Amino acid sequence: MLPAVNRRDIVIGFVILIVLAIIVYWVSRPDREPAPEPTATPVPLEEVERRLEDQFKRTLPETGDKSSLRDVTGGDSSGLAVRVKVDTTTNVSVLADLPDPEAGSFYQAWAVKMVDDKEEKLSLGRLVVAKGGFSLEYSTRTSLDSYEKIVVSSEKTLDNTEEKRILEGSF
Repeated sequence: MLPAVNRRDIVIGFVILIVLAIIVYWVSRPDREPAPEPTATPVPLEEVERRLEDQFKRTLPETGDKSSLRDVTGGDSSGLAVRVKVDTTTNVSVLADLPDPEAGSFYQAWAVKMVDDKEEKLSLGRLVVAKGGFSLEYSTRTSLDSYEKIVVSSEKTLDNTEEKRILEGSF
């Protein structure tokens, strides 16, 4: 003969089942990914150009390829690059609203193109302090049409190795 089951035993069994179900659910639930960080709304190129021209008290060429340079470090720096081809000469102008570089560092600009899924970089030189931030003027008889990106990096050594990317933008 089986012992009689009373109401208290049923309630205890039910509570144990609920606790076990909660534990199984908690352990087997998929890892939750953190909510994506809000991305900054891209600022129209015309607005960036107008703000930097006002800040630098300088007018950039109306023609040519233009690129808004955005901060890839999460900061609020910005810039503008303009590439103009005149006859056989290509001129690149860069205006960058950047903080003063760390002691012993400077900013360097690069033209970048993709070759076999790898970045190939051409140093455009050091940015110089200008009213309102930093600027660079680069001129060459070499075609830069295949270079689709401009990058500004923080450097300690003027060489052909990019150290820390700060700004970038595409034409």
